[in-house]
Amino acid sequence: MTFEKRCTVEPDDIIAVNLECAKCGASVRIPLARMNAEQVHRLALSSCRNCQQPSGFSDGTTEIFAFESFVGTLAGLSATMKGRNLRLKMEVQCAD
Repeated sequence: MTFEKRCTVEPDDIIAVNLECAKCGASVRIPLARMNAEQVHRLALSSCRNCQQPSGFSDGTTEIFAFESFVGTLAGLSATMKGRNLRLKMEVQCAD
């Protein structure tokens, strides 16, 4: 018999986002309960506080809008799904 392992995450499972520098690994953790759009915008556009590497985002671009929209949606997704008959499960790569 073959078993397939699937790992899923539901909106209630997501409690924070971490913005991590790909160069040095420094990160900023933002709890979803305390997240605001201005904070996400500022952090996404600023250079790394540790190594000063630019984030790669530019103000007014489609990319920054998509990033901010995604992070903002995560913050409200749990409340949106409460009381619904439909369950949202996002499949993620399982840790070994």
